[in-house]
Formats: sequence, C-alpha cells, structure tokens
Amino acid sequence: MVDEILYQGKYLSIRKKEGWYEYMHDRTGKLVGLFVFTKNGFGDVSQILGRYEYDVRTGKHKLTSVTGGVEENQTPIQAAIMELHEEAGYDVQEQDLIDLGTMTLTKSDDSVMYLYAYDATGKENLRRKDSISDGTKGEEGAYCDWVDADKIVEMQNPVNAVALLRVLDKEVKEKEKSGNSDFNWSLDAAVRLLNDCLKTDNFAINKLFSMRVPVNSALAGHPTVTVANDNTLSVLGLLNGFLSTDEQALAISVDDDSSIEEFVVLDLKNQGEVNEK
Repeated sequence: MVDEILYQGKYLSIRKKEGWYEYMHDRTGKLVGLFVFTKNGFGDVSQILGRYEYDVRTGKHKLTSVTGGVEENQTPIQAAIMELHEEAGYDVQEQDLIDLGTMTLTKSDDSVMYLYAYDATGKENLRRKDSISDGTKGEEGAYCDWVDADKIVEMQNPVNAVALLRVLDKEVKEKEKSGNSDFNWSLDAAVRLLNDCLKTDNFAINKLFSMRVPVNSALAGHPTVTVANDNTLSVLGLLNGFLSTDEQALAISVDDDSSIEEFVVLDLKNQGEVNEK
C-alpha cells in the first residue's frame, strides 16, 4: 500500500501510512549531522562548533547543530563534506571524518540522519569564518562559532548531544581494545596542556621549567627519567620519564632570549637526543 501524501512542500512532505499514521518525510529521506569539536590538554572535548540559525518558534537566531540534507546524487559522506565547507568553513577529506552511525530525530519523521564528527583540535585557525548560504530565508544571517562543550545541555536540537556520547563511546572502546587505562597521558595531550598553561601564565611556566635540582645516584641512574650530566633534574626530564618513547619525546622550543616559545613533540629518529633546558 502506497502512503498517502497529505502535503508536499519544497523540502518536506506530510504522509499518512496505512490510513492512520501521519509522519514527516524529507525529500530524499536522508540528512547529515556534523559534530565539530576541539580537545583541551587533558584530551577532553572542550569546545564545539555551534550553528546559529533561524528558529521558527522564536523568530530569532538560536544555537543549534550543523546539519543538512543529502541530495539525490550524493552519498551521505559527500553531503557531510559539503556542509562542513558551506556552513562550518572547513575543507576536509573523507578520511578526516569520524563515522558515528545514524539516528532519527523523532518517531514522527522517517528520515535517517547520518552522523559524522570532525576533530578540529589545533586547526581552529584554518576555518573560513563566512558561511555560504543556500539562499533560503532560514539561513539569512546564519553563522557558526565556537562555544564551550557544556552548552550542549542548553541546545534543543539533540544532534550534538548524541554525537558527543558516540565520540566518547568510541574512545572508551578504543582504549579497552588497546589495553590502555582510563587515565592515559599521551605526548600530544601533554603538549596541548602545557601550551595552554604557557599561554595562560607565561612567566610561571618559564620559571618552573628553568628550575633544576640535584639528585642522588639512584635517581640519576633511572632507566627513563632524563637527568643531566651534572646530576640535576628538570621538570622536562621528569615528564619525559613517563611520556617519552624510543621514537618521540617532549621538548621545548625557545626564542632568542631562551624563553619558552612552545612545547613540541620531538622526533628522536631525526633529531637525536633530547636537549634539556
């Protein structure tokens, strides 16, 4: 039995199934939802890219999610890449996106939304600030901006909340699969945290990392902690005791005045030994 079309608009239709159940249908039945986020130094999702768009209930621009429709000649991931370009200002490839599966927005809508996430950590400045409008009234004056991740609880649209939970679920499963503990420091996470601290209080971090203390012969012979030739230990040497690997280590880039410019990950294969400050 073919469902009866009660109303047909440009983008949506209202249909009746089996003579009694009324529901909405998108023109292709497929949508995409994009979750763009950054992480802080601890590896936690700290910011999300929110979309401010016309809200039919209030007549004002309201914080929502980056979403869009899938055209007849598109795959969902192609539509996601297009929406990221037009609305979010990011140009990405398929391999840059995290597939988060599908969801439905309401039981009264038979459309399927394909969810994708994009980790923009360290790429905030690569985003084009202007949005490309589709020409509809709903997108007049619409824009994207970074907001704190806790703003998700204020959103009426559930897309970002569902996407965040699935991103976290993926991370937990990947840790379990690799055998890593819940508390897992990585060099990348340490670099992000230290650079955040450096920006917040440059003087304090420079002071802390310039300190050296004498150590006894037992600690000087530690298999991983990096102790200088004069048997003194710095914060950098201590951190490398549990962060460094055979291939990479935490390092410091300094300016002409020997002040810290930034913390970096040093490739030991190409750079040789870690230089202590």
